[in-house]
Amino acid sequence: MSRNRFPIRILFAFIGLLCAAGCAAAPEATIEVPTLMVLPSVTATYTPSVTPTFTHTPTPTVTFTATLTPTLTRTPTATDSPTATATPTPTITLTPTATDTPTATRTALPSDTPTATPTRTLTPTATFTRTPIPTATATATATFTPTLTPTATIPAPQIFSFVASPTLTAPNGTIFLTWSGEGEIARIETLNVQGFATQIIPVPVTGNYSIVAAPQTGRVINFRLVITRGGQETSRNAVVQIACSTSYFFGDTLAPTAPCPGGPVSVVSGAYQPFQFGIMLYVNGNVSGTAINRIYGLISTNSTYGSAQNGWDGTTIREETPPTNFFRPQQMFNWFYYNTLAPVGGWNSALGWATQNIDTSARSIQYEGAVGGANPFYIDAPGGLVFRFSGGDSGTWSRIR
Repeated sequence: MSRNRFPIRILFAFIGLLCAAGCAAAPEATIEVPTLMVLPSVTATYTPSVTPTFTHTPTPTVTFTATLTPTLTRTPTATDSPTATATPTPTITLTPTATDTPTATRTALPSDTPTATPTRTLTPTATFTRTPIPTATATATATFTPTLTPTATIPAPQIFSFVASPTLTAPNGTIFLTWSGEGEIARIETLNVQGFATQIIPVPVTGNYSIVAAPQTGRVINFRLVITRGGQETSRNAVVQIACSTSYFFGDTLAPTAPCPGGPVSVVSGAYQPFQFGIMLYVNGNVSGTAINRIYGLISTNSTYGSAQNGWDGTTIREETPPTNFFRPQQMFNWFYYNTLAPVGGWNSALGWATQNIDTSARSIQYEGAVGGANPFYIDAPGGLVFRFSGGDSGTWSRIR
């Protein structure tokens, strides 16, 4: 109430000054002045100027699942003892974090304006610290225990005997083969001079067999018996000599691997002329009952030959001058040279020019195995030369003497 009296005193003083100035001239009047003025009381209204903001701090939920799957490699017939120890332990550390939480506080000021003073409130915040998960190490201790499996031992095949009879026979003679052995399967092979099988005959492990000594097989026939068992193989050879009814005119030693001659040697009319790159040969007569009248051109650069039936009329000659010190082909060779072809190209390019005049001495010819056809044959030349032809009208040739 003391705060409300201060203005009333001022009011009374102000009224007294007014009376002193005007009361003497004016008639006296009676004024009723209340002794107490009641003013309404002041009610302070608190309106905070700070609106506190509350911080929502979630409560973390930590779920940690450790999965450990060791992988072991197993070695057959070994005992593995893997040992794996892994205890994952997650660690959570809570670190307090300051969060401002405002609190309203009323402080009386002359302007009666309340202010808000914030007050710090500590709210714990969870901070996670990861602890490394231990690595599982699998340790395998292998103990090898050998397992013995009995294996049956298969006996090796055996040949007790292998005989060819007779050991010397004529062409087309019969050869008897007998043998005995132990094994699963057997075969008899006929070998050529190079050792390769030209004939294979399946036979029993023990038995006998007869075969004809064909003239084309050569003057030596090599038989081989082969017996196998359990993947193992054993063999034995038997040799038979062929007694040829005739010999080669140049000697059998120069044709050791050749079959028996198809017949005796035939000496016929012929001719010979050498060239720069080969020779020409001519034979005309009866060879073991077969007539022959043929010209052969032998090329030395590739050991091939070509031939043709003689077509010369006996008089016509193509006159062409060869280079110095060379000769043109003569007689039947002149016709052959200009009217037939070599295996490749013409005879002029294949043989060049003749290096000597023609030699018209007789020629010797003999066949292997059988006369004519594709059978190999031999022709001689002046100076003791002998040439072997592979057979037929064309092929390869070689000089054997």
